[in-house]
Amino acid sequence: VNCTATDAGDECEANLSEKAQVLFALAVVVLLGVALFFAHKRWVQLEQRAAKATGVLNEASMYAQYIARHFSPSMKVAKYQFRGMQAPKHPIDIAFMDLGLKIKTGVKVLNGVNGEFKAGSMCAIMGPSGAGKTTFMNVLCGKATYGTMTGKCLINGHNFDIRQISSVVGFVPQDDIVHETLSVREQIRFSAALRNKVGTSQDRIERITDDVLNVMQIDHIQNTIVGGVRKRGISGGQRKRVNIGLELAAQPTVLFLDEPTTGLDSTSSLSVVYSLKKMCQLGMSCIMVIHQPRYALFTLFDDVLLLGKGGHAVYLGGSLGASDYFKGLGFVIPENENMADWFMDVISGEVTNPKMPDFTPKMLFDFWEKYEKESGASNGKDANSNEASDEDDETRMSNFDQMARMMKTFRIGGRASMTEDEDVAVLVRNLQEEWDRIDKNGDGYLDTDELTELLTACANVSPSDEVVEELMKRMGGSRGVVTRAEFVEYCKTMKNDVAAEHIKSIDEEDESPSTPSNTLGHMGQRFSLMKMRLRSSRTSVRAQALDAGAESSSGSSGTETDEETAFTGKASMILKLQRRVPDCAIQFHT
Repeated sequence: VNCTATDAGDECEANLSEKAQVLFALAVVVLLGVALFFAHKRWVQLEQRAAKATGVLNEASMYAQYIARHFSPSMKVAKYQFRGMQAPKHPIDIAFMDLGLKIKTGVKVLNGVNGEFKAGSMCAIMGPSGAGKTTFMNVLCGKATYGTMTGKCLINGHNFDIRQISSVVGFVPQDDIVHETLSVREQIRFSAALRNKVGTSQDRIERITDDVLNVMQIDHIQNTIVGGVRKRGISGGQRKRVNIGLELAAQPTVLFLDEPTTGLDSTSSLSVVYSLKKMCQLGMSCIMVIHQPRYALFTLFDDVLLLGKGGHAVYLGGSLGASDYFKGLGFVIPENENMADWFMDVISGEVTNPKMPDFTPKMLFDFWEKYEKESGASNGKDANSNEASDEDDETRMSNFDQMARMMKTFRIGGRASMTEDEDVAVLVRNLQEEWDRIDKNGDGYLDTDELTELLTACANVSPSDEVVEELMKRMGGSRGVVTRAEFVEYCKTMKNDVAAEHIKSIDEEDESPSTPSNTLGHMGQRFSLMKMRLRSSRTSVRAQALDAGAESSSGSSGTETDEETAFTGKASMILKLQRRVPDCAIQFHT
């Protein structure tokens, strides 16, 4: 551009400035595109690395099972061992007495339900449409704000609102709530990072994520985008698993699920419930509303609550005992009938009773109420009665000992079942010969090459170097060698639900003070974590704040120290925050 003319100089400079701005904007766009490209490439590498690490862990567990079964075929081995999740320190029993709900119109939609759900059990709530299944669960977990609750709910024998322990309670709604643009692993990992204890290490967050992916059987799609209606992603059954996994990542002690098998075929439903059953082995309680389960699925439940029209209890007890109860009332179960569907027909009045020609479904309410009273009277009589003689006690103990001996010598396939000590003895004896053959230098240790040879002999397939390194770390730590005693001890711990090499580190982490600096490295992640943690322990905060106020008032006669003033100031600040954000709370550490 030639800018020689004086009158055109200003216009020329304006053109140059405009072109420079355009070039600068283009350069920024190009740099931003390049940065996004490399960021995406880095993200893909990290996801692939995490998927590979999960595969190594699973393959190492598979080889560990080969080892135990090779040297001691009768030894019990856990199919999967948790490495990040652990059993709750305080299991929760939930008892309910005369539980009911009256809505604003004055109608009672739930009437006098009594019973108890034990810790570590999987319980089903069933009934025809309009029986109050979801209402009962909402009352139990404190979500029935649309009515007035009657009766009592006891938590470990204490009468208080379950919302006071909301930090250890999970709820899975019927509709899938997932992020359509995130991968499966991202969703589980973010939920684990946001909802676990402040101070949880990043390594344990990853291990919790791996546990959830494996238990819910979605580890093979962990890097797949969930997708939605517009963009196809994972299947409906897999979305349901991800939805449940988001709650499992928080390690709840009690998990409520509203129809988790809706929209799934019978095979997928059975697989989902199997996964939840595995979590119950850790001590977590699962309480779910479920529709039309197949018989194999129905028998997985420890307790079943059957509700009739109007929210009246019809039966509460073991799933295998329900058929005997209804048979005792005179009902006849047809052959090859799905009992779960047949129970619904009985409650709905679609099945006749040969002993009661005038049978109506409402009679089931009276039958169960009478059964509860008789059972309670029988239990009270047994508890307070001293009529049993010493001879009767000795006879019962003798019968019990005889039964125990019979169970101990019970034979399966012509071979007597073995005790744990006998399994270990077989393991040590069979390992002796193989160990001496592989440990050629006789130093009493197995190095990486020798352990590879041993694994190949047990599985007939040569493991990868990563798998050998992982097993070496599990058995002997980071020394690079493993002794025979360490090898045997590791095999003995394979029956546990939680991997032994991680129990100590988890306990130490739980006892360590919560510091925000070691939770998440990025400030944005820490801020998100704080927002999610605002949901927990409202009552604990209020109680501690009130205690702080009480202490400060009791000592008002004297002069407050700086420490007391700071303490009272923190309590006041927390109460102000609660008043401003009533649905949230934060943990207050003195």
